Amino acid sequence: MIIYNVTVCVDDSIKDIWLKWMLNEHIPDVLKCGFFIKAQINQVISESDSASTFAIAYTSSSLEYFKKYQFEYASRFKEQHKLKFGDKTYAFRTLMNVIKEF
Repeated sequence: MIIYNVTVCVDDSIKDIWLKWMLNEHIPDVLKCGFFIKAQINQVISESDSASTFAIAYTSSSLEYFKKYQFEYASRFKEQHKLKFGDKTYAFRTLMNVIKEF
């Protein structure tokens, strides 16, 4: 199993609008592509950070499915996000292979 984690730092001025869009549009649209079996959005808790950092974990059943998503959809979703929120967000991505779930 593969976890595609997208961590997004969001400007406080747009946090509520961004979160609503992620919950109601973006994450459901990514899941509709058919390459992920579930998604989870988390708020990052850190003493050195504001309350406006989020980590979205998309779970894929295989690296092949993730690569297909990346090839067919990822750039379009990144562009949509950039057009909607511009420089009010900063994102970085991490790809993880699940060794074992407990």
